[in-house]
Amino acid sequence: MPVIRIDLQEGFTGDTVTVRINGKEIFHEAGVKTRLQSGFARIIPVESANEAAAIEIRLAERRLAGRMDIDAPGAVCVGVSVEPDGEFSHKVSTQPFGYV
Repeated sequence: MPVIRIDLQEGFTGDTVTVRINGKEIFHEAGVKTRLQSGFARIIPVESANEAAAIEIRLAERRLAGRMDIDAPGAVCVGVSVEPDGEFSHKVSTQPFGYV
C-alpha cells in the first residue's frame, strides 16, 4: 500500500489545519506553527489505498483551502507551504525532506 508523507512546512502561524485525502479527514489539529529555524511544522504519514491522491488542506481561521492531486505509485513525500500571498504551494519527492 502506498505511503504518503505530508510535511507541513513554511508559513503556518498557529493555524487550525485540516487535511483530507480522497475526501477522508486524516488530520485535524489547532496551533500548527512553523519552526522558523527549520521551516518545519508537522509530518503526517498516511497509508493510501489508491495510487492517486487528492490532498485537500484547510486553514479555518484564515479561510484558506487548497487541493493537490498527487500520483503516488510508491512512497512519496509532499511538502506543503503557505506562501506570503496566502496561496498553498507544494513539492513532491521520493526522498524525505531534511530539517535541521
